[in-house]
Amino acid sequence: MAARDAAGGAARQPHGPAAVEGAGTGNGLPAPYRNPWRNLSDDLRAIAADLRLLLWRQGRRNREGELWRPSWWPADLAPLSGP
Repeated sequence: MAARDAAGGAARQPHGPAAVEGAGTGNGLPAPYRNPWRNLSDDLRAIAADLRLLLWRQGRRNREGELWRPSWWPADLAPLSGP
């Protein structure tokens, strides 16, 4: 049975831990909790993956000769020249 407000008006929505998403997690918090250190760990892992892909792309472009290299740099060492 729905609760009525003091004036006998329309039914109110339930409130409190039972009405909040994530309340069934059993930790007693009104919202899902995620440890900030866990978030940082996930973010650092994503940054490392992104840097790896950027370096991979940079190396590929360098090997294919798409990137500029100094004129004094030997042609056979072109893949080793960084931009």
